Amino acid sequence: KMMYLGFFVFGLGAETSIVVLSKGIVKWFKGKEIALALGLNLAIGRLGTALALNLSPTLAEVQFTNAIWFGVMLLWIGLLTFIIYIFMDMKIDRQIRETLPHDPEDEFKWSDLKFLVTNPTFIYITLLCVTFYSAVFPFVKYAPDLLMNKYDLERQISANISSILMYGTIVLTPLFGWIADYKGKSATLMYLGSVLLIASHLMFAKTMIPPYIPIFILGVAFSLVPAAMWPAVTKIVGENK
Repeated sequence: KMMYLGFFVFGLGAETSIVVLSKGIVKWFKGKEIALALGLNLAIGRLGTALALNLSPTLAEVQFTNAIWFGVMLLWIGLLTFIIYIFMDMKIDRQIRETLPHDPEDEFKWSDLKFLVTNPTFIYITLLCVTFYSAVFPFVKYAPDLLMNKYDLERQISANISSILMYGTIVLTPLFGWIADYKGKSATLMYLGSVLLIASHLMFAKTMIPPYIPIFILGVAFSLVPAAMWPAVTKIVGENK
């Protein structure tokens, strides 16, 4: 029960921070290289997941709680760096106020929510976000267990293979973000990523293909969709919303 509660509280903090980080990146990279910036941000987050998959079995061999305390240490480092960022953000806010006149239209109003719930494009992207991540994050959580049982692999090897998914996204997400910035085709990237996601899950479910192949394909899909999806939202929705 305590672990369930811990997951819940961690989720509250993680998802809240993602919203704030996305808003901050849009402010700092407004009008230039937004997809690449968001892609790099996502890549760093995927590095954390990859290290969790690689290091947790090793740390847990010594003592079960070692992996948890290592994660706590990283969270403290993240908190300290965020405090430093706050001062940087306050500085750019002052610069913006000094150079740009205040426009009441730029302020958020509750009536702006009507735009979000009536904009078909935004709703489609929101549905893609929910369904896509629902097909990835639960899989990542149980991937080592799946590989141990289906392919009869050792725990550390299963964790290392699962981490391929994340290491691939570290390289590919910024690359696809760069393509979305300079070439466009965001919708095409999202279509392709969704198809690859389905193909990867079907390989795991219906075949005995070596797990490296579907994991790699899933990594490509997991890079394509977020790299195109998050910047697309900034183009559809105004900054004040």
